[in-house]
Amino acid sequence: MKSRILVGLLALCVLAVLASDTKAQSLEFIFTKSGLMDALEYKEDLEYDQAVSTNALSLINVPQARLEAYLEGTRGYDAIVVFGEGALKAISGVPYDVPVIVVGAIGETAAGTTIHVMDSDFSGTAQAVGDASSLTLPATGAVTLRCDGIEPLELVQLLVSRLAS
Repeated sequence: MKSRILVGLLALCVLAVLASDTKAQSLEFIFTKSGLMDALEYKEDLEYDQAVSTNALSLINVPQARLEAYLEGTRGYDAIVVFGEGALKAISGVPYDVPVIVVGAIGETAAGTTIHVMDSDFSGTAQAVGDASSLTLPATGAVTLRCDGIEPLELVQLLVSRLAS
């Protein structure tokens, strides 16, 4: 009987150690009306543990105290995922401490790290990414990634996994 209890306790300890080594993935999805359908698709199809959705328009002309409280709440996230040009413009002045992944739009942000994800039709300067082995991320600054034989959703999943590790 004692040996069964000890084996059970040992198994619980092993599970606790394994769980502590696996970091939960947490995201915030930011969108406007035009990016709502993409945001819903990504929220449904991406693998993550926790996600929050925010209408980008709620971040425009926010009082400083409210902006600081909002930013404090985002510090535990692995990434902020922004959908489309309208949402990008709305958050462009928000100084995020976590990486910002922008899907389908190019523009400036006040974030320390910004990763633009463009589909295969994008004709501007971009790093082509076809799989995880060709994925290079900057520690800070901005980078534009073009999907090369991979869907934008898959690339965002790779990014989220990489950022969470």
